[in-house]
Amino acid sequence: MYIIMGSVRSRLIGAAISLAVFLVIYFTVIRSDNNTANNAIRQAGQQIQVGANQAAQAAAQAAQQERQAGDTQAASVDNRAAQLATCISAAGTNTGALQACQAKYTP
Repeated sequence: MYIIMGSVRSRLIGAAISLAVFLVIYFTVIRSDNNTANNAIRQAGQQIQVGANQAAQAAAQAAQQERQAGDTQAASVDNRAAQLATCISAAGTNTGALQACQAKYTP
């Protein structure tokens, strides 16, 4: 009876030690790396969104300046700027889509 209890006790102690080692590794290595990666992705997405917003504003300002100058091509530029702004808004943080918008609507 004592041999069986000793075997069970040693298995429980071994399992507890294994769990403790796993938890230490998880919280010191895995979780910190995961948080770092998530923060980097979040910051990149925010930077892309800021750039997209600035591009849309610049396109709208360029269209407005063309209209104010009385240029006959202002309507075309305004239309392209509006299409570019719409495309950029729809693209969100997708860099491939943002590049496609730029290629399609900028001269």
